[in-house]
Amino acid sequence: MPDEVIADFFRLADALLLPSREEGFGLPVLEAALTRLPIFCADIEPLRALAGEGATCFSPEAAPAEVAAAIAARLQTDDAFRRAVRVRGAFTWESIYQQHLAPLLAGQLPGGQTG
Repeated sequence: MPDEVIADFFRLADALLLPSREEGFGLPVLEAALTRLPIFCADIEPLRALAGEGATCFSPEAAPAEVAAAIAARLQTDDAFRRAVRVRGAFTWESIYQQHLAPLLAGQLPGGQTG
């Protein structure tokens, strides 16, 4: 895939989940860090070294429920993630159109004024 498409995927993602048992370098960790995504990765040397303290690492042998609980706990306290969820929920294209564009197209200005 072209680099631009991969960058788009990272911008659309909520987090990076990388449960690799083996990894040569871990480029997705760097890409996630550049887009400020929360990183959840297997606790293996290459990923741990790249991700540093900012990542939530888990044992590759961990039960899925344990990994899910770690992800949920981290996301509940991650301000950037919580803001993104709020914006996506409150500012859909439909709501932006209904609240801001439709009144302008109908000749109504903010505050009930007409144009």
